[in-house]
Amino acid sequence: MIFEAQVKIVLFILLLQLRGLVCHEAKELQGGEETQSPALSKIYVYDDEVFHHRKELEQCDPGGRNGKTTDTKHGLGDVLLQYVHDNDTIQVTNDPEEASWFLVPFNIDRSFHERNFRCGQTHLMRLQSTLTALEGSIHYQRYKGANHVWYIGGWQLTTAALISERTKRQLPYFPFERHLIHNMAIITYSDRRIHLSGTQPQDDEIYGEWEIVPDTRRDPRWWAQGMDHRCSVNVPFRSNPAIEVYHPTIRKDQQTLEGWEAARPYLFHYIGAGENYGYHPGQKQGVHQLIAMWHKTAKGIPSDKVFSTETPVPAEEFAKSLSKSRFCIVMRGDDPSRSRYGDAISAGCIPVVISDGYMPFGAGHTRKMLNYETFTISIAETHFLTHGPSALHYAVTSLNRNELREMHRSIMKARPLVLWEIDGEESRVAELTIEQLDAKCRLDKEEMVSLYSKDGNIAAFKKASFPSRDET
Repeated sequence: MIFEAQVKIVLFILLLQLRGLVCHEAKELQGGEETQSPALSKIYVYDDEVFHHRKELEQCDPGGRNGKTTDTKHGLGDVLLQYVHDNDTIQVTNDPEEASWFLVPFNIDRSFHERNFRCGQTHLMRLQSTLTALEGSIHYQRYKGANHVWYIGGWQLTTAALISERTKRQLPYFPFERHLIHNMAIITYSDRRIHLSGTQPQDDEIYGEWEIVPDTRRDPRWWAQGMDHRCSVNVPFRSNPAIEVYHPTIRKDQQTLEGWEAARPYLFHYIGAGENYGYHPGQKQGVHQLIAMWHKTAKGIPSDKVFSTETPVPAEEFAKSLSKSRFCIVMRGDDPSRSRYGDAISAGCIPVVISDGYMPFGAGHTRKMLNYETFTISIAETHFLTHGPSALHYAVTSLNRNELREMHRSIMKARPLVLWEIDGEESRVAELTIEQLDAKCRLDKEEMVSLYSKDGNIAAFKKASFPSRDET
């Protein structure tokens, strides 16, 4: 009996040490002290069919992690929901009175997808019924949605797509009663940060001769586009599923710098569509300049050291080429966020980001939580355009052995923290999303009462001046 008790004590101590080691590694990436993370807020998920329409949509698409409409950027609502339910660290409650957050589970991107647009009801009918139910919820009414969260990922759902340039009418993605999301926290792939006039209890203070606009597709100042919700939470893009076939090899053979280098003959990797892709007018010239400088730079690199092409390649070839590369170029596009970043991390390739706004816009608050600089190399666009070869050498090939070893170690530890799917390990993206939601967007009760409750100071609140349903 004494021996059994001693064994149990030893096993318990080992378990505590193991948990401490995991905590230590996460904190190393976060660049912080080894303090215990606060418990995540409890989440209430609206479960009535009217709030998600899953039975109807599943007639056309199974949804979830393997759904036909679950792409790398726009269809992650169901994926996030599955992880929220499956992750033991995330506290889902059936008691709305103890919840800090209320999650709206309707996947707008999936509903609008061409496969599902007329699956049963039309997309607009589904969306309208969800909005009507939300507006009638006593939980929404209590603080006008300030403690509500919704995954709305597609670019069509941003303020840029509210008005059709051709017809001057609202597009059928989220055209009606958009004021219902004004006070909410929205989970998306980018962080606009600034607010359109009339969407918050108090307008943003701006200085100088400029204005916050709903659409910057024709304007190089992407940062001047406003959002019409209270707070944004970034989530990573879903990496290309074709890359996952290489995950076992990365886990088994590339955990040392030497093993990683031996498996990767290419020093650099870039696939750039250039003129083959119709970038938005406001970004087109700048993007093409960057791509042209890359291809000019790539010509000076020995052909056996670089994988570079101007034409798209099949997904399998794309995944294979990434897995054989050490540094993957992530170039700015229509906006600073790029799905190629997640692809590089998935393939174990160190991202070289040439996109000035990527960290604040594409990585958002998560970059502070995970210390992205430990596994990401950034090159300023002006540096690269001035002289690509020297900018690349200064930022990348000048890394000494110790720096490279540390960066390799960091990217291997970061992969479960920024990848939705990783073979042989548990993804922690959903957990970190809720942690980010708490840290950045959660309001205390006094703030919600003051700003959003019936008894608070809500007289100053105005609806945004978007066209009403009658006007469209």
